[in-house]
Amino acid sequence: MAQDTAQQAPAAPATPARALLPLILPALAVGVGASLIFLGVSAAAEAFQDVLWQDLPDALGVGRYSVLWMLVMLTATGVAVGLVVWKVPGHAGPDPATMGLDAPVLPPVVLPGLVLATGLMLAGGRASAPRTRSSP
Repeated sequence: MAQDTAQQAPAAPATPARALLPLILPALAVGVGASLIFLGVSAAAEAFQDVLWQDLPDALGVGRYSVLWMLVMLTATGVAVGLVVWKVPGHAGPDPATMGLDAPVLPPVVLPGLVLATGLMLAGGRASAPRTRSSP
């Protein structure tokens, strides 16, 4: 049986570039906005981490690196995150382990609990190396 050796023309792209052009600015705005929100949550969590892991143990006269302090703070952080997931409206979103790759979009009511749980997790976790504050 003879094979057709003629090359076929490439198929047209499913979405031409001209059709995507109007979506560049909204996509850029969403990306920049999400990045700024992340930077804000990260900065707030870092400030709260300084309170939990430096100011509070110093005020209580407990060593910053004592095993007891770390155990208490990590347990308290887990309890606080658990309470947020349990009690805050939206419950910080659905469990990702139970969702498929084609999960529906999260409703906006989930966002405050998700941001709060994320901030608590970031602040309550301890960096492996001691950090020093920069002087103003």
